[in-house]
Amino acid sequence: MQTPQETPLGSVIRQPYKAVAGVGAGLSIGLLGWAIFGSLPSEVTANGMVVRGARMVAVEATIAGTVIASKASVNNLVKKDEVIMNLDSTQLRIQLQGAEDQVKTAGPLTRESQQSGIQAEQRALEAVQLAQARLNSYAPQMRQKQQQLEQLVQQSTSLFQQRLISNSDLINVEQSLAAVTGRLQALTDAVIAQNVQYQQIRQLNAGNSYQLQQQNIGNLANAASYKYSINQSQLIRSPVNGELVSIGKSIGDYANPGDVLFTLMPDDGTYRAILLISSTNANRVKAGNEVLISPSESPPTRYGYIKGVVMNIANAPATQAELIKAFGSQETAQSFANSYGQQPGVDLPYIALVNIELDKRGFPVWTLGRQPPWGFRAGGVTSARIITGNIRPIQLLIPTLRRL
Repeated sequence: MQTPQETPLGSVIRQPYKAVAGVGAGLSIGLLGWAIFGSLPSEVTANGMVVRGARMVAVEATIAGTVIASKASVNNLVKKDEVIMNLDSTQLRIQLQGAEDQVKTAGPLTRESQQSGIQAEQRALEAVQLAQARLNSYAPQMRQKQQQLEQLVQQSTSLFQQRLISNSDLINVEQSLAAVTGRLQALTDAVIAQNVQYQQIRQLNAGNSYQLQQQNIGNLANAASYKYSINQSQLIRSPVNGELVSIGKSIGDYANPGDVLFTLMPDDGTYRAILLISSTNANRVKAGNEVLISPSESPPTRYGYIKGVVMNIANAPATQAELIKAFGSQETAQSFANSYGQQPGVDLPYIALVNIELDKRGFPVWTLGRQPPWGFRAGGVTSARIITGNIRPIQLLIPTLRRL
């Protein structure tokens, strides 16, 4: 009789275990090699919107007024020059009436001012002529007297030096010369002073005339501007063919100049995606990175992704104004920005622009080769995977191993 150690059955049982151990060791070596030498795509997630054309078109109010009629509705298709809203321009008409009243009253005021200036200028000219007449009348005699006194001073000086006359006699002669010279100079100064005053009045009149002229031009320009604004802005028209993506003002709302009334997405132009990337991942994204875009209405498990390539990424976080410009409305921009609001002021989004790959018919290319039956519409919310490169699988394990 054989002992249990000698039965062939024990050896038969041990052989499968050895085979399994060998397979396991082989798999372990293979996985380790793949972890060290293999590669996995490294990606960054983002969200945003697929749009058409170079940019969204925001239509702003050019006048202040209340929306009294509107047929604007989100997702509606509109034609270029189609009337979308109607503004009540009552306030603008009041301003127009004020400008026209200023034009009417400025005419008489201008003429009155000009007449007063002419009269002042005429009086100043008469004063110049009178002063010049006095100088012309008295100057010849006074100059002759001045010459005689100058000769007498010379003679008196010589006599004084010879001690033939006293010092007081010489002083009397010199004082007489000074008096005549002073009166002649006074007449000359009077002419100069009147001329200066006349020129000042002329310059003042010219300045006042120019200022009144500019005010009149400004009043006329304001009136014309108000008229133009009323004619152009009562009926708010679509500047392009496109789709309404947001409504800024509804019936009954008051709009100030510069307020966005509605925003359009043009129906022509190439498709592109506007994506927001977290500040923690923005430095990983580069121009040329592959992008896989998933519209919210088309699950990727059934239809795959739309293919795209990063065109560029901003160098700084997006401001509120930049977000509004990119997405067309404050509401949409705020909705996207809120997803980065867990750390306000820190995790700010960066804007990346993505070119979408198109087929020969001009439709986006899908990774599974076909688009959904309902087609594809720009303007919807989308998520995206941006392939930033490849990493070794072991790199994913190292942080975990370090924590063990």
